[in-house]
Amino acid sequence: MSVPFPKPHTWDHQGKMRLIICGMALVVVMSSVICEDQIQATTPADDSQEREQIAKEIEKMLLATKAVLFSKTYCPYSKRVKLILEPYRIKDIHVEEVNLRNDSLKVQDELEKYSHIHTVPQFFLNGKFVGNFDRINKLESDGKLRQILEDAGAIPKKH
Repeated sequence: MSVPFPKPHTWDHQGKMRLIICGMALVVVMSSVICEDQIQATTPADDSQEREQIAKEIEKMLLATKAVLFSKTYCPYSKRVKLILEPYRIKDIHVEEVNLRNDSLKVQDELEKYSHIHTVPQFFLNGKFVGNFDRINKLESDGKLRQILEDAGAIPKKH
């Protein structure tokens, strides 16, 4: 037997609070998956050649430039990392918009081998994973990002 959802004018304080908490939980869940594709990242074993090619392509990107940002055009966290990095004017940077590729899920599968995360953004310096949005944002707010970029040779050292 189902209990009908109470009409708004009959809600008590607890009923309103439960609705607010449920709404907040939904926002948290939605924001955590917005930069993750809804399709489960499963790939058949017979595509090993394609995966190997993607791995080589990622390796080439990571070695070819000082800084690489794997991003998605619609991801708010990717946009925020770009805003954080923009004032530093990194000259040797490649931004790979993963969602514009036909093989985006496989690219994210391969990236996970470097970063141990499957979401974007993912920021690399000199081929090494620096962090996702949370890490880059924390480094910036702690005043440590400039030093990391300088030490990596991505930006000139301040005198």
